[in-house]
Amino acid sequence: PEFIISPNPVSSELEIKTLANYEGPVIIQLFNMIGHELINRRIERSGYGENTFKINLINCESGIYVCRVTMGDKIVLRKIVKTM
Repeated sequence: PEFIISPNPVSSELEIKTLANYEGPVIIQLFNMIGHELINRRIERSGYGENTFKINLINCESGIYVCRVTMGDKIVLRKIVKTM
């Protein structure tokens, strides 16, 4: 699957777009740089084709984070910069 995570840097809401031949759960996790999981969101059902998921980061402090998106056996990690 293809993943687009934007905007980066982000101030309030992160948008994750997937384009996949996959139908099933999607897990979105956000970790700080010392490895603490801050967000763990499981979307039970995504469909074939393009899907868009939004994650609110308004309560996260400014800094660098790692976003992990899991779809089936595919895992994508992206560095995210959070601004005020």
